[in-house]
Amino acid sequence: MNKHNRENFTLCDFLSNVTSWDDIMEGYRKIANGSKEIDKNRYVEILKNVLSMHKHPYGNMEEMWNLLIKLSRGAADKISRETLEELLQNTESSWEICNYTHLLREIEECDYFNEQAKNVLEDFGEEF
Repeated sequence: MNKHNRENFTLCDFLSNVTSWDDIMEGYRKIANGSKEIDKNRYVEILKNVLSMHKHPYGNMEEMWNLLIKLSRGAADKISRETLEELLQNTESSWEICNYTHLLREIEECDYFNEQAKNVLEDFGEEF
């Protein structure tokens, strides 16, 4: 049944059943906080929907970026970097290029700092 639902219902179906931007963001938070991986199509769909929210009254940009970073490093970790690179290659929109590049750099920055923290723990872990 779950497989059938994934194959036959999209995020658009979910969005048609919600009543506010808060409901939409809550749905995205559940996906980002979940342990289940998402596929490329779902990732792109969420990415584009969240980035389009800046035009709407919801407009909490900090929350939206935090959600996209968490999603990109969590449920979409295995596909996010490659997908963002592909999106960058296939768009001429300055707005999209700016957003995709920013998200990719944020992911890379988080990865860098996590790697540095891991190295520090390995180097000094025995002393703690």
